[in-house]
Amino acid sequence: YIVWMQSNQVADVEGAWVRADALGQFEIALPSVVYFNGLDSDPGWTLEPDWEYGIPAYAGAGPIGGATGDHCVGYHLSGNYTKRITSMRYATTGPIDCTGSSRLTLRFQRWLRTDRNDATALEASTNGTSWVTLWSSSGGAADTAWRSVQYDLPPELAGSATLQFRWGLSSGSDPKTESGWHSDDLEVLGAGALDVLPPAAPLGVADVTAE
Repeated sequence: YIVWMQSNQVADVEGAWVRADALGQFEIALPSVVYFNGLDSDPGWTLEPDWEYGIPAYAGAGPIGGATGDHCVGYHLSGNYTKRITSMRYATTGPIDCTGSSRLTLRFQRWLRTDRNDATALEASTNGTSWVTLWSSSGGAADTAWRSVQYDLPPELAGSATLQFRWGLSSGSDPKTESGWHSDDLEVLGAGALDVLPPAAPLGVADVTAE
């Protein structure tokens, strides 16, 4: 897009008109959806102990349904995780075909609650053996609603026909625990195509046109 100033529209304090000229230009790329799973049916992920697919049923601070629909993938969908989970336990997707992509972003809905010093991780792999950390935390999380999060993937993961993601959780000896990970509406977004339609957002200057 090119934003133009037309003649005789804006003047300085001495009354001189700003000359007609291009003010600047910008491009907008709309992401393409490479993969989407709303988790309305069982996705067939590999779930280690206490990870579940289903309808969450918490009496306290946790979801009572998916972000959209009733279902999600979460850690122990009817209560808090236990203490002393000494090694990370994972929920892992099946392979996702991203052939032809040059840049990828993971986006999903999350509801995450953990106590401080309990660890969480989000990782990706193209071979199911070597994993790259996209995000991790041991500082606690306190979501009170579903929220959309997204993470840009390293370039070496783009183009894979066997891309996988996994969510991990471990806990220490502190007796206080929370409801843990919940994920819904998983999307993998590609770089997308250039948007060629004029922007519709209002501008504060009269008669500005886009070409």
